[in-house]
Amino acid sequence: MYNYQVKKNWETGQQDTTAWWDKVCIWAIETYGLPGGNYITEIHEKYMIFKFKEKEQAMIMALRWGNDQ
Repeated sequence: MYNYQVKKNWETGQQDTTAWWDKVCIWAIETYGLPGGNYITEIHEKYMIFKFKEKEQAMIMALRWGNDQ
């Protein structure tokens, strides 16, 4: 169901700040709503994965914030 994913590593140079992660998560919620509808998340020790139902939504996320796959 959630076949399209964007992976973000917790520490990738300048992106390893709490403020940066706040922006990513706030943007995702403002753009796609809370997890469980258009997307879900998986949190791991070294990275976070956003899994989307729609390919276009995953592409927009990856273009905006990058994809560490």
